[in-house]
Amino acid sequence: MLAARDDLLRGVIALRFGPDVCDLDRIVVDPQQRRQGIGRSLLASGLELAATRGVQEMILEVRTDNAAAIALYRAYGFAQLAVRGDYYGPGRDAMIMGRPVGGDDHE
Repeated sequence: MLAARDDLLRGVIALRFGPDVCDLDRIVVDPQQRRQGIGRSLLASGLELAATRGVQEMILEVRTDNAAAIALYRAYGFAQLAVRGDYYGPGRDAMIMGRPVGGDDHE
């Protein structure tokens, strides 16, 4: 999914669907467009799409030092499932987060 305004790309979300689980591979927002709700809109749309596809859970990996992304995911009900040490390179761990799909998909 893409987010555009004034014919300019503002952000993108990449999802992979399995029979029961949706992997949120990434949300990317143009650095000049951050803090305007684009990431929230993309995440909400991704959760809606996942619900229409009938998956039970959405999971993701996020760098443990990415406080803004972690706050966004927590606001949408994601919880930490595990930590993968050095996932993004030495000293750069990944937090694995997940949440059920359906129900209240936003704050």
